[in-house]
Amino acid sequence: MNILINSQEQTVNESACLADVLTEYSQNKSIAGSFAVALNAQFIAKGNYATTTLNAGDKIDIMSPIAGG
Repeated sequence: MNILINSQEQTVNESACLADVLTEYSQNKSIAGSFAVALNAQFIAKGNYATTTLNAGDKIDIMSPIAGG
């Protein structure tokens, strides 16, 4: 199925959960450290990644923290 990750179309397994997709994406895009995830504009707690199912057309946004003052 096709989903969007940071506005880029990705093809993932139909049975993939959010944790699976993030693991694969982080290996390919070198995501390290802390990040927050929103699925269809709703933030998902890290503890829920493995139980969050995905559907075709879902939009995942991965955001890294930005330091500032």
